[in-house]
This record gives sequence, structure tokens and C-alpha cells, in this order.
Amino acid sequence: MTVFEMLQANDLYNSPEIIILTYPLESSPTGSYNQTTYYMQYMASLYVTAQIQGLSNVRFLQLNGINFSTDNWCAGHPSVDAHINIAGQLTAYIQGILPHWANSTYPSVATS
Repeated sequence: MTVFEMLQANDLYNSPEIIILTYPLESSPTGSYNQTTYYMQYMASLYVTAQIQGLSNVRFLQLNGINFSTDNWCAGHPSVDAHINIAGQLTAYIQGILPHWANSTYPSVATS
């Protein structure tokens, strides 16, 4: 997603909460340290640019690398174990920044 696309989503969906989620630096999911560093710089600059554009509804979450498995990934796409780890971290993050949504809207959507 680009900042332009975030601006479009902001207009179309009445300022939705947008979370830029990035892999942990220490996991090197792209295969090399340099590629991962460039990826992290890009994702951080995307967040900063969104903030400069006044998109205060854009959040940034860098996943924690503890117990973050990079085994059995398919062409850079996380494995089931990694998805489980990501879901746990994302859920905790959402509960921290959006407690009302996390405790009312999300559970009913997730269970339907």
C-alpha cells in the first residue's frame, strides 16, 4: 500500500484504522540482512510520510522476533506457525491501541 492508496482508503472508508505491519528485523524474511534493512527503511518511511500527510489513523507495528519461525515459508510468505505468531502479536496490539473496538466489534466478527 502506498500513501496515495492510504489517502484514498481514508476518504472511501471514513478514516479507518490502518496498521502497517512489518516483520522483525532479526528474522530476515527476505533472505538477506541488506534486503531486510531496506524493507524496514521503506516501511518506516511509509509510516512517517503518512503522518506528515496528516493520517493520524495510520499505526506502525514491527513484529517481535521472539519465537517467530521463518521455517517452511513459501516464496517469502509466512508459514502457519508464523501466522499464528503474527495473529497473537496483532491481537495484543489492537487491544492496546483500540480497546473498545477489540472488545466489542472484533470478537463478533471473528466468530461469525
